[in-house]
Amino acid sequence: LRPGFSIQGVVKDAAGNPAPSRLVYVRGVSPENTGISKTVLVGPDGKFHVGGLEKGTYRIKLPPQPGKNVTSDAATIDVQGPMSDVEVTVAEVDG
Repeated sequence: LRPGFSIQGVVKDAAGNPAPSRLVYVRGVSPENTGISKTVLVGPDGKFHVGGLEKGTYRIKLPPQPGKNVTSDAATIDVQGPMSDVEVTVAEVDG
């Protein structure tokens, strides 16, 4: 059994503060990892960790929370080593 790869990161709001209790979707988008899809919950400090991944490119998205208009830029990260770091910013939109 060989250890998998992982992505760790932090979710921040537009002001740079941790954005806790959000879901993070991670999906493989390259030929070697197509079909890999994981969802994790962001911790109270805004940090998250997704393990058990294969090498390849992944898209990271934050789904909108119920009752809120939220935008988040999907991040794309190329996982080639045991641990890859990413920062995702989410902004709430009034209205």
